[in-house]
Amino acid sequence: MGDYTGRIDINRPAEEAFGFLADIGNMPLYLPSVRQARAEGGERIFLSGEAEGRPWEAEGWMEVDVERRRMRWGSDALVYYKGELQVSGQGERCQVELRLHLVPLPHVAARLAQKSGSVEAGLKLALERTLESIRQAVEGNGRAQARPQQSSRLYGRSATMNPDIA
Repeated sequence: MGDYTGRIDINRPAEEAFGFLADIGNMPLYLPSVRQARAEGGERIFLSGEAEGRPWEAEGWMEVDVERRRMRWGSDALVYYKGELQVSGQGERCQVELRLHLVPLPHVAARLAQKSGSVEAGLKLALERTLESIRQAVEGNGRAQARPQQSSRLYGRSATMNPDIA
């Protein structure tokens, strides 16, 4: 386990897509288990939500590089987790690339393997679902969009607040 990367094309200009994604207040629109996301000053962030019927809270950090249209983040509690999001493109379309580095906790790895056949398959599916949720939110101009039909709450929660990769 370790590094996972995925990309998705979005029908919006890169600057618009990045502006939407870099606004921490928009996270609940594209991360299924997040109900509240706020900046705590500097690079510090606080997130809360619900996964598998249980409330959760998390603290961490997020760096936003507007010039490069790149975000990086991590969790205080999960030291083997980091993520990066890069928006690229010109004109009316862009591409979002999501990179995650993580080692799931043992009970999460067992759940991923049981639900998806392997930990790798479960993490790849989670990444794809997160990217699709991002696409729907950005193309919907920030309006809450229907989530992918398949539930993404099967696996718990993670520092990305994607319950697929807890």
